[in-house]
Amino acid sequence: MGSNPTDPAAELIEPPHGLWDQNGRLAAQASVDVFAAVAEVDSRAEGKRGHDLLREFGTQGVQTPLKLEGGELVETPRLHADLKFKTDSGKANFVRADWSAVNTRNEILGPEGDELWITNMRVNHYWNNLSDFTRRPYTFQRFPVNFIEISPQDAESRGIESGDMVSVDSDRVINQVGEKVTGGFTAVAYITDAVPPGLASTYFHFPKQPANSVVSADTSLQPVNLRYQFKLGCGKITRIGPTELAERMSFAPRNIV
Repeated sequence: MGSNPTDPAAELIEPPHGLWDQNGRLAAQASVDVFAAVAEVDSRAEGKRGHDLLREFGTQGVQTPLKLEGGELVETPRLHADLKFKTDSGKANFVRADWSAVNTRNEILGPEGDELWITNMRVNHYWNNLSDFTRRPYTFQRFPVNFIEISPQDAESRGIESGDMVSVDSDRVINQVGEKVTGGFTAVAYITDAVPPGLASTYFHFPKQPANSVVSADTSLQPVNLRYQFKLGCGKITRIGPTELAERMSFAPRNIV
């Protein structure tokens, strides 16, 4: 991407190094950030551009996150590069799927009454875990709050419309020591046929609206691999009321192929 004198929009497009440097300035308050670190080094390097600095690392690039120590970029060691793992044996643990425990687990954790299965997911709009997207006002406008996809049938029976704020609550969350506790979060309703009746799906790690608050953490339910169901919970969805999000968020189908 760069300037093209024959393109009338060319003057609106920054060259790559310009965009990089701009991102660096925007991220300068971050304590550990590739843009911020390069930008700070850049300012001390007699005008050397961020792209030129990274080019000096060759085709291997750099291992992020980066820190700035004594004016030098310091990489983060790659996890497990030394082939040492935090297990009793020190070896990697390849988790076996405990299919024999699924039916029993579902009977214990499954919905009761008007509860729904609550699964959680990631979305391409906020790839990975929002660590960077929360600092980008433009991209954050897509989903300024957590959302939960609900089938048209389940939404109608609960009087819920797209854009309504809802609560998702459970008093049957099993914690790490086998105790039943309560959990819940709020989200904006997103009515879609992408999910079937009886199931709702939400983003997994939205700040202050964590879907895992209705996910049980009792590892005894999967005795072979001792892993809890981090993508699977259940809860009761209740309409709180309308929001202004119905006017400024798109609720168009996301499952168009």
